[in-house]
Amino acid sequence: MLHRLLTLFIASQLLASADESLSLAGEWKFALDPQDLGLAAGPSTWRFPDSIKLPGSTAAQGKGEPLSLALNLEKPAMQHLHQRHPHIGPAWYQREVSIPADWAGKDYQLTLERVLWESRVWIDGKQVGDPQLSLSVPHRYDLSKHLTPGQTHELTLRIDNRQKVEIGAIGHAYTPETQTIWNGVIGELKLEALPKVRVSHLSPRFDLEKEEVVCTVEVTNTTDQAVTLPLQLTAHPPQLNGTAPRSKQSQVQAKPGVTIHQESIPLKDWPLWSEFSPGAWTLTSKLGDTRFSIPFAPRSFQAEGRHLLINGQRTFLRGNLECAIFPQTGHPDAEGPQWEKIMRVSKEYGLNHLRFHSWCPPQVAFEAADRHGIYLQVELPNWTFKMGELPEVDAFFQAEGERIIREYGSHPSFVMFSLGNELKGKLTSMDALLAHFRGLAPDLLFTSTSYAFSPRGLLPGKEDDFFISQRTQSGWVRGQGFLNNTFPSSNSDYAEGLSCLQIPLVTHEVGQYVVYPNLAELPKYEETPLRSTAMEAIKADLTSKGLLAEAERLTRDSGKLAALLYKEDIERALRTKDLSGIQLLQLQDFPGQSTATVGLLDAFWDSKGLITPEEFRQFCAPVVPLTRIDKFVWENSETFQAKLELANFGTAPLSSGRFQVSLKTQEGEVLANKTFDPNTYPLGNGIPIGTFEADLASLSTAGELELVVEYSSDMNIRNSWPIWVYPAETPAVVGAPFVIHRGVNETCLADLAAGKRVLLQPLPGAVKAAIPARFIPVFWSPLHFPNQPGTLGASIQSYHPLWKDFPTDTHTNWQWWELTAESTAVDLSSVESTLEAPFRFVDKFNRNAQPAAIFEAKVGAGSLLVCTLDLNAKVNGSRGLVARQLERSLHRYLSSSEFAPTGRLTVPELQALIGDKEFEMHASIAHPDFPARHAGDGNAQTIWHTPWDQSAKLPASLALDLLSEKVLSGLRYTPRQGNPNGRIKSYQIQVSRDGTNWKNYGSKATFPNNGEIQTITFPQPIKTQHLRLLAHSEQAGSPYVSCAELAPIYAPPGDARNLGIIPGFND
Repeated sequence: MLHRLLTLFIASQLLASADESLSLAGEWKFALDPQDLGLAAGPSTWRFPDSIKLPGSTAAQGKGEPLSLALNLEKPAMQHLHQRHPHIGPAWYQREVSIPADWAGKDYQLTLERVLWESRVWIDGKQVGDPQLSLSVPHRYDLSKHLTPGQTHELTLRIDNRQKVEIGAIGHAYTPETQTIWNGVIGELKLEALPKVRVSHLSPRFDLEKEEVVCTVEVTNTTDQAVTLPLQLTAHPPQLNGTAPRSKQSQVQAKPGVTIHQESIPLKDWPLWSEFSPGAWTLTSKLGDTRFSIPFAPRSFQAEGRHLLINGQRTFLRGNLECAIFPQTGHPDAEGPQWEKIMRVSKEYGLNHLRFHSWCPPQVAFEAADRHGIYLQVELPNWTFKMGELPEVDAFFQAEGERIIREYGSHPSFVMFSLGNELKGKLTSMDALLAHFRGLAPDLLFTSTSYAFSPRGLLPGKEDDFFISQRTQSGWVRGQGFLNNTFPSSNSDYAEGLSCLQIPLVTHEVGQYVVYPNLAELPKYEETPLRSTAMEAIKADLTSKGLLAEAERLTRDSGKLAALLYKEDIERALRTKDLSGIQLLQLQDFPGQSTATVGLLDAFWDSKGLITPEEFRQFCAPVVPLTRIDKFVWENSETFQAKLELANFGTAPLSSGRFQVSLKTQEGEVLANKTFDPNTYPLGNGIPIGTFEADLASLSTAGELELVVEYSSDMNIRNSWPIWVYPAETPAVVGAPFVIHRGVNETCLADLAAGKRVLLQPLPGAVKAAIPARFIPVFWSPLHFPNQPGTLGASIQSYHPLWKDFPTDTHTNWQWWELTAESTAVDLSSVESTLEAPFRFVDKFNRNAQPAAIFEAKVGAGSLLVCTLDLNAKVNGSRGLVARQLERSLHRYLSSSEFAPTGRLTVPELQALIGDKEFEMHASIAHPDFPARHAGDGNAQTIWHTPWDQSAKLPASLALDLLSEKVLSGLRYTPRQGNPNGRIKSYQIQVSRDGTNWKNYGSKATFPNNGEIQTITFPQPIKTQHLRLLAHSEQAGSPYVSCAELAPIYAPPGDARNLGIIPGFND
């Protein structure tokens, strides 16, 4: 009995009061240490001439040398946001702390939430413990042996933000590219008095089948005596939920040190946490009179076959990357309001998932995700290519992963964990680390890497619960890789890319479509610690070129195209049966990596006015109607056909309403409609709704229509697509008052001098001031990947009379694909006069040229209309409907009184823009970045190159279409310059009547292995329109070939050999 009374007395003293804390927020004495002298010099030398507020950063309070940077369209100005006052190195912080007298008999813990990178602590000049290095969780120091109740102590911090571990140079946990290299403590700073016997950690795990939460309780006892205490565990639902708390009581014998205790709380019939029922649950322990609480909610997130399940029900991750982008502060938000905005806006745009690319956010991010119902994928601070090869680094990653799981693992929003981004190294080491982490948190799903440019990016590892890839062993699973080269339709998906997998697939970094920077965002930086030197430089460049007034239009029209492409990428994923999710890169801008403005929102998560949340949710929501259409452009002689299907990842099957489909004009007139009978549509995707047809014969003029699918009982379930219909036959312009030329030659100039109207349709090789263009925007950043051909979509004067027979918006849409996928524009930057250009491409923001594909001018007495788009473009072997219709519209405009150019071009200016080269280049196969036209552009630094992946096969051909029969005596071949890869070895010359059926001309021959220009002299001249070089082998035996230039050599006029005849070809 005496022993029991003594135990109860000790317990009453140890647990007499609840936990107490003292905030250390406020003003601190401060000193920068740029030469790193303070640590070696010792406490007696420390001086603090300045002051600073914590929590906070040095940059935000103007501590550090002022930024000095030249503004231009190159790095470093264009690299990323820059701190106005950068400082990399140690900084010292000091203040006095008075310890309350009633803290006697307690343990003391110092918490520094969110430090970059290393922290050290001194009390009264004596260092406490070892330095802490975590980038992901609070730094905590045990001060129990260093503080005395009732006394005042001197607390000193040294924060060193230099890199401490080789975690990779481009990840987002430590980077100047996004969150910046800041110094300070940005989260909670507090000193706590803790009971000697206390619950120090709770680890709940919800069992869906048993409907109970299993709680692992860690009890810490820093005395030398065991104590038996009552323990009560209580699960609290959110306030106003209407569900009563559930509790479980037991006894715990707390031995000195750490005691592990486990209890289960029945939660039968409790509401489960998900995107549809979010909230802030808590799990509270009461040990004696002390309480300890953590965020918690009952939920189950599992992988089953190819599917992801939330609480046993299939889900689809509509995800977005979060890369530590905080332009307001220059460091991650550790207080909450910015995270609240990120989660709120994510839900407004239909998202239910965030991937934290190579970093882990602070506590308030998880809390916001819990409240809003966002599924989170957290990652180690890791973007390295040496996994398993550096023991000290591997030890850091293991310890950091353990810390992340312990600190945040109870949050219901934390469902997935990755070792990092695009990792390389020893796969066995990665698998072992994954297995270790799974043992700590079996209710999380793990993957060894978020994609990889290695075999681990093509197929998952043995420990992967789910797989993230952009291209699997069996094919692409995101559109950026092929949308520019694929005929537009809504009838395709990623089934082939998914076919090699048996676990859930989430597609990697979908999007990355560049939008011209939104200069209207620039004033937002005026009150922040950061400068957008990139936007400042772009604005200055536009101003110097007289183009600043165009900036808003460039952002609008490039952004509208990007929104269109994001829609197709998301819908293509939703059409893929058994696909489990997408991760966009991204809804908001990425201001680093040479300025990657790929967002429909700016870096502040504010709208650019490109698409509303309601419009975005049409194709990015729990329930989305989808269509499978073979093409977007139709003739009025055809019957429009569409198959309709549903992606239903809502809370239950749909059965209360009817699907309705209609085909409408732009004025809202319904041309055809259909209402489907009531049906039950289960959860999942690829669920058929039915088919829809419409007779287009009543449409006698070119027009844009809208296909709309709606659900009668929920108007939020709605989607739409543009359709273009062109007349099958249109009378040609009779007695057309214009002439057509393919180059600027003497005849063309004579016609202009005579006052004629001239339609100039130069071939790509004839354009001297040429800018290669594409349908899709350049990838990610034109400065980060500087050798990309292409532009950022187009900006079209949709009001211009030229478009009367070719309706268009101000931006390119799917009908423009066949004309712009591989196209050439004329750079008008050198022209003094302002020319009317109804169709301009939006140029890369690090060049800001004026690429026009259609423009008009007065040249002398004549009137000129230039169109560099290929009006003979073929689709599936036949002339495209779009090219034909645009030609009709151009001819009508040229024949009308509305064609009256006002801007002027001099003859020398025209000749500087366009020459007289009159042949086309075609290839049997080409890498998307190295098309055939590069071999005919007159520039030996640009090349045609066949793909170097598995699609590359030899022989491969490079063909010349001379447009009409001409007499040639040979060819001039320029090998690739500066790099021997792909230089052709053996080849064969072939000729054709029609460009389809080819015959050999001469014998197979071999080029020498050097970079010199080679002349191929024919045995005798040949009269032909089509001729090609068939490459059989490469100099080093590689399965690909290249060519810098291939040009015809014309036979001199009157040469008797011009009569040469090839038996069976031109006889």
